[in-house]
Amino acid sequence: MATALHSSAVESQIRSFGQTPCQLLIEPHPPRSSAMQVTPLMFTEQMQQDVIMVLKFPSNSPVTHVAANTQPGLTSPAIITVTANRLFAVNKWHGLAGHQSSTVQDQQYQLPVEIDPLIASNVGSHRRQISDLLDQSIQISSQCFIITADNRFILLCGFWDKSFRVYSTDSGKLTQIVFGHRDVVTCLARSESYIGGDCYVLSGSRDATLLLWYWNGKHSSIGESLGTEFTTPRAILTGHDCEVTCASVCAELGVVISGCKEGPCLIHSMNGDLLRTLEVPERCTAAPPHPVLHRGTLHGLLRQGDSSVSSVSTANCWDTWRRLLSGQIASAAAAENIPEQRSALDTDTINYPPAQDDTFPTFPPLWLE
Repeated sequence: MATALHSSAVESQIRSFGQTPCQLLIEPHPPRSSAMQVTPLMFTEQMQQDVIMVLKFPSNSPVTHVAANTQPGLTSPAIITVTANRLFAVNKWHGLAGHQSSTVQDQQYQLPVEIDPLIASNVGSHRRQISDLLDQSIQISSQCFIITADNRFILLCGFWDKSFRVYSTDSGKLTQIVFGHRDVVTCLARSESYIGGDCYVLSGSRDATLLLWYWNGKHSSIGESLGTEFTTPRAILTGHDCEVTCASVCAELGVVISGCKEGPCLIHSMNGDLLRTLEVPERCTAAPPHPVLHRGTLHGLLRQGDSSVSSVSTANCWDTWRRLLSGQIASAAAAENIPEQRSALDTDTINYPPAQDDTFPTFPPLWLE
């Protein structure tokens, strides 16, 4: 130490707060709640191979939906697939630990995914078939299905009676019918699940509205309590002028983003308030937008023509979201001498500027931090 006073100060600091080592970790610490922390084996050398295994289903029908709920804490981790003819398979997930240490003799039993025995043997396949008829105008897509976090139930929309329905993955039997829309339900989405399996379910319809429902993990049904004949949605989201084709909900951020057949993407709060309208550039209207919500990031994907895809992305700022949803951002902008119309997420339509080239359009920021 340079002086006795400096040395005494450092010793006092060590006695009060402890001594910090020169290095805590030799590898980068994974972010909290990251995929690496939940399933650390997904980034091992084994997973970097192009193809680990191939599943072939006997139905020869196109696979339209895949849901992988393989968290270690689940009772029955599985990868559920649904084909265009509404035949689903509950493929058991074994993980990669056994696959990496398996020998040639037991290789068939140690593969990461085991195909559903009822599908593979073609015995009892009626327990994997959803036979209820859909509306003739509905084209089966991934947006028509959602799987609960515990892999026990499939929710399906597109029925002629303007409902969406809940089916058991164990028996294939219908367990609940949910009404609420005035036209055919065209898409479904669910939020991340909480302890006990509770989550939010979002339904979009040809009546140009979205309904936000509550999934009760304890009773395995839509609604707060078991046995109620009629369930009511938590919120009704309006603003679209035509059929809703895709939607996504994030309970952690408290936002819903949705797209319609011919119109803009809308961002709502989970209370039903319209936060922002994202107008689609003219040359991107050939195909409907596909919004996706991830933890910490909001993406609005816009299809251009047949192949290229551009994105609207905003880095998450927790303080900004809290201030936005509590209505405090306007006063904060005034205190910082920032024009309110550029810092607040109002409900006015954004007109995107011309593209800088012929491939990707440019997008303005959703807000200023």
